[in-house]
Amino acid sequence: ADSKKEFTFTLRVNVPARILDLTDFVQPSGVQTVTCVTEGSPLPEVSWHMCHDLKRCNNKLGKWTPLKMNSSGVRVEKRISELQENRVFHVESVLVQEGAGETAAVRCSAVNGFGTVSREIKLISHGIRSQLVTVATILVLLVIMIISLV
Repeated sequence: ADSKKEFTFTLRVNVPARILDLTDFVQPSGVQTVTCVTEGSPLPEVSWHMCHDLKRCNNKLGKWTPLKMNSSGVRVEKRISELQENRVFHVESVLVQEGAGETAAVRCSAVNGFGTVSREIKLISHGIRSQLVTVATILVLLVIMIISLV
């Protein structure tokens, strides 16, 4: 009369996609990388978009266009790991641009069926960065000269 039954089941927890970090780095060689770190369960799919008209990038009608991979020096490297304790996937997607061109904004989007999220970052071209450093250096020298005259 006291029969005992055992059941085994697997609990699957769905976690909406989210972006943990979005950073950019320009190497001295001019290669620019943008790293987007996402997580979620099921595995988030990461996509990249670019907007060249910075005035229109902030609004919803912005001119965001999908980046064409493996063309004109643009490629994406992806590393996927799974956190075993909770079966959440961790995705690190790295956008690599050979010889960063003009100033633009880049959007990283992650979607997994339970959530969609995007984050943007503005990229300043390598040429403009060097110009900014030159202008800043000249301004510092001018301030030093003015102070030494006073």
